[in-house]
Amino acid sequence: RADIIIPGAAILDTFMQELSLNAITVTARGLQDGLLVYYLSRMDEFPLLGELSPRQRSVLQLGRSCGINEAHARTVTALVLAMFDSAKEQDLHSYGDAERELLEYATFLHDIGSFISYTNHQAHSYYLIKNSELLGFDQKEVTFMANLARFHRKKSPRKKDPEILELDPHEREALRILATFIRIGESLDRSHAALIRHVRFSESGKDEVRLEIVARGDCQLEMWSIESERKAFEKVFGRKIVFEILENSSPA
Repeated sequence: RADIIIPGAAILDTFMQELSLNAITVTARGLQDGLLVYYLSRMDEFPLLGELSPRQRSVLQLGRSCGINEAHARTVTALVLAMFDSAKEQDLHSYGDAERELLEYATFLHDIGSFISYTNHQAHSYYLIKNSELLGFDQKEVTFMANLARFHRKKSPRKKDPEILELDPHEREALRILATFIRIGESLDRSHAALIRHVRFSESGKDEVRLEIVARGDCQLEMWSIESERKAFEKVFGRKIVFEILENSSPA
């Protein structure tokens, strides 16, 4: 390629001058990566792959490569985002689109650690996300998502946990709040049967918030499971939480 190096450099130099670019980064991806994406996009189980953003595509590919239960992942993600949005309406947090997007991806990937072992799979989820080459994300975003997955079950994040030392104070506070939504969302699909159709926070008093739950069928396991998250919620938000089951009026 010696005969094209100098002309190519001249074109690149002109391009950078016209766009006022000080530096460029050469991608580590090559033809084989493009061929892989093209191959996957033609598979039935990868619908609309070409229409996804690089971030969406890399998250989807990581999840599927680890054999996640996609129906459960999408159910929990929908519930978590509904809680995020309605909680913001009730002034329970002030986070925006950037945090919501990372919350969505982390929730979708929260169980990928089961690919290694179900026991302590939240720690395996942290490792897989933290060490995967997720295109379109910077390292801080990857670390934040990995921590959200890490704390989706068992213990809640604590100041001295080694996993969160890379996060700044703002990110640590966001982690405490957003991880609470994932923990509740995971509990609301404890049976993996998608019995909970919708959730939303509504205010029921100055020191109390109500979580309205639209369910289909018997969801006793889910209701038993979310009781274990009551104290954690009240510690993070400083308000009591009341769970209310509403009748599902829409067809299943």
